[in-house]
Amino acid sequence: MTILDTLYRLALWVAIIGLAAWGLGLAFFPQQVHGIGNTDPMNRATAATLGAALIGLAVVFLYMALDQAARLVQAAAIAVALLALMRAYLMFGNESVLVNTVTVGNLMIGAVVAFILFIKTEPAATPEKTPKMM
Repeated sequence: MTILDTLYRLALWVAIIGLAAWGLGLAFFPQQVHGIGNTDPMNRATAATLGAALIGLAVVFLYMALDQAARLVQAAAIAVALLALMRAYLMFGNESVLVNTVTVGNLMIGAVVAFILFIKTEPAATPEKTPKMM
């Protein structure tokens, strides 16, 4: 097992635990979780919907941790990168998310996980064409 394989597995499990925890918090305890990174009024339905989406993404990562498929890993890497880019925009672009230790840490972890997942993906192997024996 190479160092990249170890980083890959670690990135998957960090993503699974982080996304599931954040999603469960938004879905079931939005009043407490929403205030960590935002001072705007909370919409409970939107927070719960985002929480459910994050839990769904955690489930996708769980499947990837158990059965690796290069295309699925690449798709998830792109999804996490988009989440990190959106977080960066909300923090630094329109300033609707607070810039504090938790939100910057969340952004950095997401970016690192996306990078590790993306560099780990390899093109799917194609079966060699062999002449048919008669």
